[in-house]
Amino acid sequence: MPKVGDELPLSVGMGSNGPNKPFPVKVTQMDYNGQEINIEYATLPGHPDGTGSTIHFRIFKNGDGELSLEAIGHIVGGMGSLFGGPGRTGYDLVSSFPWQRFMNNLVIFGLKEHYGDNWAGS
Repeated sequence: MPKVGDELPLSVGMGSNGPNKPFPVKVTQMDYNGQEINIEYATLPGHPDGTGSTIHFRIFKNGDGELSLEAIGHIVGGMGSLFGGPGRTGYDLVSSFPWQRFMNNLVIFGLKEHYGDNWAGS
């Protein structure tokens, strides 16, 4: 699991087959309170949403007991700041695809290993 202060050279694209777009971020928050996990990233130079944007993730179980991911971004520049109105809906939709994969990877590779079987998502 990442720690506060870690810089992650994330990329979105086709994996090792490329092409990939860099989405570098720095971890600014990593909290687990037994019921939910909160992770926040600040974007670094080269990120499509501009340097200094923030992306906050909350991982929790919803009322039906299903694992849920809430993502909230504060975009200060870059591609994300260019879209408003109908264009914003398309940008949000396209940007949501990598986050489902991100959550799946977190669950499979990180959360259970780091927090054990007693975390809220187990």
